[in-house]
Amino acid sequence: MSAVQSADSEHTIEFLDSFADLDDPRQQAKVLYPLEEILLLCLCAVLSGADCWVDVALYGRQRLAFLRRFLPFKHGVPSHDQLGIVFAKLDAKQFQSCFIGWVERFTTAVRGVVAVDGKTMRRSFDRAAGQGPIHMISAWSARQRLVLGQRKVDRKSNEITAIPKLLELLELRGAVVTLDALGTQRAIAAQIVAQEADYVLGLKGNQGTLHEEVVLLFDEQQDGFAGHEVSEHHPPERPRALGDAACGSDRADRVATGQPRLAGAAQHREGGEPA
Repeated sequence: MSAVQSADSEHTIEFLDSFADLDDPRQQAKVLYPLEEILLLCLCAVLSGADCWVDVALYGRQRLAFLRRFLPFKHGVPSHDQLGIVFAKLDAKQFQSCFIGWVERFTTAVRGVVAVDGKTMRRSFDRAAGQGPIHMISAWSARQRLVLGQRKVDRKSNEITAIPKLLELLELRGAVVTLDALGTQRAIAAQIVAQEADYVLGLKGNQGTLHEEVVLLFDEQQDGFAGHEVSEHHPPERPRALGDAACGSDRADRVATGQPRLAGAAQHREGGEPA
């Protein structure tokens, strides 16, 4: 085994160890595709540019020999429908905890800006079932270019109650947390300070008196800013999550040719087979 293969295998073991506590809800006697194989398939496919289950399944079929360097994949890889079914049955909180534990292996401590923001996932609604779209909040490390954590916003709640729970999962000491106007709440600011981080909060007119006081402060200090150069910050584009975009054939062809290097990383069988 070459030095590169040895390093890749070592990082594969680290990845799978991080997800060892993730429960597999399927009936084990009927399982054709072990959960660890599915997780490894998804990791490699996503690192190669896959952003939906069709891409992931295509990658698995095209790169099966590569995947078998790490795990048996005795029955090949599942179809895109089977992948969606398996992930829909996984415990989301358990998965998030495992994912954060894995990411922490690549980061000693968060530094710089951590942008907390909410997004509604495209095509996540189900009209037939009367379910609205899924809304997620995420914490993005600008320096490390990593999503440090995500949390689904409860339908009966909003971002204001979900943000503190997401922040609790993160080691923020020394970081600068940014939030839009919806997150500009005293309790959230106090929590960030308690976690030994700083914050930059958006402020709009709906904050009433506070907004007026800040506008007055800046008006009074205008002369003090004379001669200072002002620049604008444009954040880098964030990576999209699985299922967040449609799959085009040109994109699928590109994904199928990818072969990720696990050492440098910090996502078919047709028919009605069980997953």
